[in-house]
Amino acid sequence: MSRSSMDGGKPPHEMNQTGPSCDERRRHTRQRCELPVRIVELESSSFESGSQLFRVFSGWQCDISAAGVGFVTSASQLCGEVFLELRSSNHGLSFQAARIVHAQETQNGHWRYGARFVEPESRVDRYEFD
Repeated sequence: MSRSSMDGGKPPHEMNQTGPSCDERRRHTRQRCELPVRIVELESSSFESGSQLFRVFSGWQCDISAAGVGFVTSASQLCGEVFLELRSSNHGLSFQAARIVHAQETQNGHWRYGARFVEPESRVDRYEFD
C-alpha cells in the first residue's frame, strides 16, 4: 500500500476516520505516528501440509506504545498472532510478535487493527542480525 495510492496522499487512518479516545483506559501512553509497517501472518492451512506458508502485507502505523501498536492495512480478517516489522522515526527497524486484539473496517475499505506485543521486552532490533 503506497501513500500515493491513497486519497490525497494520506495514510488511510487519517481519511475522515473518527473514533472514541481510549487514552483514559490505556496503561501506556500511545504516540501518533505515520510510519510503514510490514505484517507477516502464518497461513492456517500450512499446519496441515507440514510446510510453513506466510502472507505478507504492507500498512501504516497509526500509533504505538510500549505495549502495542495500531495500524491500517488493506488486509482483511487478520487474527491471532502476527509478526510485525516496525519502522521508527529515527529510521530504525525492529521486529515484534504481536496478538491482534481489535479489528475494524474503515470507511474507505481498509482495516484498522490494534495489536498487543506478545513480549514487549523481547523486541528484536534489526542490528542484532548483522
